[in-house]
Amino acid sequence: MEGIFVPIVLFIVIGAICIVPVWLKSRERTEMQATLRVAIDKGQPVPHEVIEALTRNVKVAQVMQVIEVVEALLDRLSDWDRLGVGQ
Repeated sequence: MEGIFVPIVLFIVIGAICIVPVWLKSRERTEMQATLRVAIDKGQPVPHEVIEALTRNVKVAQVMQVIEVVEALLDRLSDWDRLGVGQ
């Protein structure tokens, strides 16, 4: 039982590291859009920088972050293998 528990937890952690930032960013963008909607309804002008920030493609940066995290995890796992942890 313990032998299968470690890989399951490992994959859950990797999944959480990949999914949680995407979910938080999505939530942040939704809140920003709601705020902008209220400002537009009240007739306030929206700065050009805000529109630019919302339309900019941020997926490349997110993918790079995920790749860096996975690389760090793989480095950590290789350290564990050298130390004999989990054997």
